[in-house]
Amino acid sequence: MLRKEYLVLLLGFGLNFSSSQAFAQVNQTTQKNIPFQICAEAKNWVRPSASKQKEYLTNLKTRYSNAQIQALGGTYWTYNFFAFVDYPGGSGVFDINNLSGLWSLKKGDSTENKKCTPISSIKGKNEADIWLFNYQPIKIKWVNRNYVMVVKPIQKGWKSVHFSRLENQEKLPLTVVTESGKKLQVLKYE
Repeated sequence: MLRKEYLVLLLGFGLNFSSSQAFAQVNQTTQKNIPFQICAEAKNWVRPSASKQKEYLTNLKTRYSNAQIQALGGTYWTYNFFAFVDYPGGSGVFDINNLSGLWSLKKGDSTENKKCTPISSIKGKNEADIWLFNYQPIKIKWVNRNYVMVVKPIQKGWKSVHFSRLENQEKLPLTVVTESGKKLQVLKYE
């Protein structure tokens, strides 16, 4: 921990701050734990192989372009985090499931938390639903008007994590990081 004099020096370098002003600024950094629920999960699910994914999408060729099939679903296939603030519709969920590989999830392979709001009922500025592929959520914090979800990698599994939002911005201010602080990519549906 930095001593007060050094912290004031660092914060006020080149500026005309008193020590109380500098510490008031430091204390404005807000951190709050955000409660979340795991609403659905499939602990043993793994993405299908690339050849199985291509075969599956090829069988739906009237729905997907050759480019989408060759890319195995593009970003849906490569991203491990999807963030929803609005229901993407039945057709949207159908496409997300197909292009991400979730089509391979068999009935009975997942469990649902009946206390959660279903994704079909989430309302833009009030709630968020995050899908995690091969990651376990550790915590979500509210830090300087941004949600920071800390995760750890796991060998297999898919989860749907739900939380109530503290803000009402159009776009979800979400960053996903590993326990070591590495920032991970999130596909956001806003």
